[in-house]
Amino acid sequence: MITLKSPAKVNLALDVLGKDEKSGYHEIQTVYQEIPLYDEITIEEIAKNEIQIEWRPLHHNLMNQYMGTHIIMNQNEFLMDAEAFSEPKKEDNTAVRAARLIKEKYGVNKGLKIKKKKNIPLRSGLGGGSSNAAAVLKGLNVIWNLGLNVEQLRKIAAKIGMDVAFFIEGGTAYGTHFGEKIEMLPSFDGDIMLFHTGLEVESRAAYAELDCGKCGQNKDNTKKIVEALRKEKNKRTFEKHIFKNETRLKDTFLEVPKNEIFELFHNDFEYLIQKKFPRIASDFHRAKKTPAKYVGLSGSGGMIFSVY
Repeated sequence: MITLKSPAKVNLALDVLGKDEKSGYHEIQTVYQEIPLYDEITIEEIAKNEIQIEWRPLHHNLMNQYMGTHIIMNQNEFLMDAEAFSEPKKEDNTAVRAARLIKEKYGVNKGLKIKKKKNIPLRSGLGGGSSNAAAVLKGLNVIWNLGLNVEQLRKIAAKIGMDVAFFIEGGTAYGTHFGEKIEMLPSFDGDIMLFHTGLEVESRAAYAELDCGKCGQNKDNTKKIVEALRKEKNKRTFEKHIFKNETRLKDTFLEVPKNEIFELFHNDFEYLIQKKFPRIASDFHRAKKTPAKYVGLSGSGGMIFSVY
């Protein structure tokens, strides 16, 4: 048996560059950022050769549990009702699909029970389903001694969903192609506050309604963010070498000052989601009254986040 944390993410930048008609996927570039909000995934072998899944939400005030992540809903509480956890059918569940894919690919004739303790709302843009799938892949790699490395796991992950590849390592990363091509970046330092609008947005439907002609206008800003982080990575490597691995790292971005990098953050879905859901537009307005340096949408919504 193994238990893993399955983290959420936000997108510091998200550009939709067009649709690939052959695959049906949209080409994107994005900066993923893992945040310390977690589901908990437990995997155990069972005698019957089948995949079982059970899940339950945790009803409590997450603000006390997750240091550095503040989740606001009504009176500073995040109390999830059953509707917020309308888990997909078993055959559509990403965790089940991940387990089935591993079993079939490596000819493992063993049964599994996957237990989920949910904190990440579904269809919120935080990547909970993708993260759960990645946790199952990593867990089965350990349980069944498959010896798969990160790149091998990412290739399998991309067959489940494009965000799944990011969650194999998490952290901060640059995602390209359909989001599954991953370049790891130094961690972005910033306090993130989540504002749960209570609305669920189906990613596939959001992509279908997106006007790609209005997208990609901020793609150069994404490249500036990535380049700044790449140079920070080189700077850290250089300083560690000079100081014989002694940590003497400055919390700065070389080409883009930290107080300016926030201005580069963006999301191509914001116009569509605010237009389609006036309530989210109202929530954006409220969030922007705070001292936040950036207020944005995560993924295709409907979670709003602020960076301080």
